[in-house]
Amino acid sequence: MRTRAKDAIRRIFSFAAYEVDDLESPLDLSAMKGEDCVVIMVSDEPREAGEFDARNFKLRVGEQDITCKKLLFTMNENLKPQTCTRWGPTDLAARAGEAVLADVLNRPLRIILEVVSLVPEVSSQELVGPEILHLPLKIDAKRAVQIAGIEGSPHCRYIPYWQYRSVCKGERTYKGQRVVFSGEKEGVLNAINGQYGEIPGGTFEKSGILADGERVSPKISKDEALQRIMNVIVEEQVKKVRIRQEKGDAIFYEEKLFKPEGDEIRVDLSLVYIPVWEVKGKKIVEVNAFSGEVLTEPMDEGCEIL
Repeated sequence: MRTRAKDAIRRIFSFAAYEVDDLESPLDLSAMKGEDCVVIMVSDEPREAGEFDARNFKLRVGEQDITCKKLLFTMNENLKPQTCTRWGPTDLAARAGEAVLADVLNRPLRIILEVVSLVPEVSSQELVGPEILHLPLKIDAKRAVQIAGIEGSPHCRYIPYWQYRSVCKGERTYKGQRVVFSGEKEGVLNAINGQYGEIPGGTFEKSGILADGERVSPKISKDEALQRIMNVIVEEQVKKVRIRQEKGDAIFYEEKLFKPEGDEIRVDLSLVYIPVWEVKGKKIVEVNAFSGEVLTEPMDEGCEIL
């Protein structure tokens, strides 16, 4: 069904003069016409559709960011998205008929998708405790349960990460050969399990946490995080030099490894937190409270930023 529905939607948007392309799963299509951008998903799965509904999509054109509209086609009548247009079987049949008629009459087809507000910030709630630097909560408890796709109780946990930015710069000279160390690196290190990830897209804010939330304490100290990051950078910057020497009729090759010294690496570290809704039911599902993404692994085994 998904493939046939996808093909039908492709034809509808093509008749309306959109440029239609395939997208990687779980998305299906993108449609572009001028500055009008539409991201399309075909799904009956509550979790998949919930993640799509919670996420915002933007297209950069030059220096301008254009917010894309979202279209969900579903046969599941229980899915009621809040931030995207929903087409069911009746809608699809009507749009397909309009496309055929427009083609017969040789006139342009217009597709009007209502403009739906983006996922709002969570309404103000009581904040307690010392202020921490964290991503803002854009997903509230009720929405997190919907995204999780299970019946359960939500609990907000603030997961600690060491955010780092590093610069490596130095050089050596050995037997006439110049060895250069140069590079910049940034990312985050999970302060619970030590997994690395990319810096999440979003502006960190400083405030207390939800009154019923939990601030998880780091298991990896700042000094330990610094040492781990330094070790990674050193290994990435290892240079191998091979020198050819002749002695009489014999040819010798000398190989030597060079690594940057500690004073040639600068690392800036700051402790940040990613809010995560932990929905406990028959199983546990974790939802990123900033992006609305479902985490693929439990936090204790490797909380994943998506």
